[in-house]
Amino acid sequence: MEKRQTCPCHCDIPSASRRDFLSLSAAAGIGMILPDSHAQVQSIHELQGTAFRNREPITLATQINFGDQVTVSHGSGLTFSIGQDVYRLRGGTSLKLEAGTGLHLLTGALLGNFGGEPKTIYTRSAIIRIRDAAFYLDSRPAETYFCTCYGETEVQLAGLGRETYAATHHKPIMIYTPDGEKPSIQAMAEPERHTDDELRKNESYAGRTVPFDA
Repeated sequence: MEKRQTCPCHCDIPSASRRDFLSLSAAAGIGMILPDSHAQVQSIHELQGTAFRNREPITLATQINFGDQVTVSHGSGLTFSIGQDVYRLRGGTSLKLEAGTGLHLLTGALLGNFGGEPKTIYTRSAIIRIRDAAFYLDSRPAETYFCTCYGETEVQLAGLGRETYAATHHKPIMIYTPDGEKPSIQAMAEPERHTDDELRKNESYAGRTVPFDA
């Protein structure tokens, strides 16, 4: 006759059946903690206020990819990743992510930490090429503020050719594009409107550290 045993919840289960029950429970528990191999990597890291992907409101579950247009409302902020690149958008920013390696900053400001393929950013006044670098870009009607935070970037202006900027800890410039006049570039003494802590946080989302802390 099979010996019966009372389980902790006081139900009466035969000992052999109880062993089977515990084995099944353990297997089920393991299955519950295993990561989903099909789960998507989180795209949105920070969202303050309201932002839109292709006119649809962004939530923390939204996935942003190339081909999307991202718009951040005034007074809001958004930080997201695509692959090894991290984008921090200020309020009032609209960014078109072309299918490929082209980005159009239509308006506003972007702090980017790029670690993947080379990207080309188009603004009203300049074409900027970036690879494995961090930068801050603020596009306005008559001027564009650009800082190579670290790494190497290339700035191209109509009529001025290309200029390469290499930095280990910020090299800011102002690009002036007055109506009807030739564009010009002026070196700036100090970085503006972005901080080292923002750069550190961006890099942390990609599993990296800023080089000036090494």
